Amino acid sequence: MARSVIIAAAVRTAVGDFGGALAGVPPCDLGATVIRAALARAGVAGGEVGQVVMGNVIHTAPEDMYLSRVAALRAGVAQTAPALTLNRLCGSGLQAVVTAAEQILLGHADIAVAGGAESIENLLLFLGDDIAPQQLSAAAGTTLDSGATLLSLLDPNLKTMGFGRSLIDTQRAPSASVATQRDGGRDYPQYLAFARSLWLGEPTRELKIDGDDQVVVGLQHVQPPVLLEYDKDWGLKSVYLENTSRQFDDANPDNTLAYVDRCTAFEDGSADGDWCALLVNRDNGIKLYRDNDLRGGIAVDAPLDAFQGPRPSVRQAHMITQKGRRTRAGQYMLQLVASTRPDRGFWIEAVSSQRKVVLAQQWVQPDANGKINVSFGLDHEVDDLEIRAWLNHAEKLAVDTFALVPSRSRPRG
Repeated sequence: MARSVIIAAAVRTAVGDFGGALAGVPPCDLGATVIRAALARAGVAGGEVGQVVMGNVIHTAPEDMYLSRVAALRAGVAQTAPALTLNRLCGSGLQAVVTAAEQILLGHADIAVAGGAESIENLLLFLGDDIAPQQLSAAAGTTLDSGATLLSLLDPNLKTMGFGRSLIDTQRAPSASVATQRDGGRDYPQYLAFARSLWLGEPTRELKIDGDDQVVVGLQHVQPPVLLEYDKDWGLKSVYLENTSRQFDDANPDNTLAYVDRCTAFEDGSADGDWCALLVNRDNGIKLYRDNDLRGGIAVDAPLDAFQGPRPSVRQAHMITQKGRRTRAGQYMLQLVASTRPDRGFWIEAVSSQRKVVLAQQWVQPDANGKINVSFGLDHEVDDLEIRAWLNHAEKLAVDTFALVPSRSRPRG
């Protein structure tokens, strides 16, 4: 008989702030608390549990290596129930659920407990020359979330940064976290500026595309799309690598924005697949730089062209296919039916080479039934053909059916 899996109860603790009420609670106790509560809500006795699976990444004490066993016993689960602790990094908790469900489907257990527990604050582990591994409890204000972390690990004399080897000292130096709390955060900008200088270097006012099609910002090379936000003093305030089209629309209008992506993101008439950068500022200045300009480098503080009206909205690529497919040379008709689609036209592209090469591009307008047809040809075989659409963050495209149909004619060549 086929078995099914039902989630009978789900419980979690609150997410604690740094140095907050849960700072001193070990992961095993956090796990025991939620297991105990989940069993109570489900009306299941500890002796009925046939399997316990818990995810844990950072061991803060030796008992954490056996977190699932320790937490289960403290929650009242019987000693005879098998317990598994697993580590799949950020997916550990979800993997615990999958593994527990598999145990039920395979008939190894009728009732299973799955979950995870972490307490990052309870451990800072140090390894270095002449320094034995140590476990330290982190007090509030001892973590510096910047590149100064690495610097202080490399140079123990830089104790004023308040992190790294300096935490081993009996008298711990103030850190950036303390600076945010002292005198309304008056001293924090100097820590922030230092962290940015470590990450970016100087200068940051020049923007260019390198030979690997990556955006060069100071010392960093990042893959487009990327949105850079500069304050009124030309300090680089933020670098956005995700949800960039939404971030562009939601950005502070008093700041200067530099958005780098394929020209398709900005132009209705673009069909070359090259890179472009759109710059806008607080004075309604605007300028679109093209690929040749970006290869040589542009100055983000250069004067822009006057523009009347609201800032334009930009598009971002949305993948229609889930993975690349090997496709032979020939003529093809791409046929889509979309139940949800934009009210206006948009770009459809066929891409390959890890989405770096645009093979075909067409401006489309779905008919009343949501049908879209795109004709294109390939003059050589590709290993990873993918299809994508260019939409702004407010537009939705839900494709119900998708087909790539070979045509009889072959490309000329």
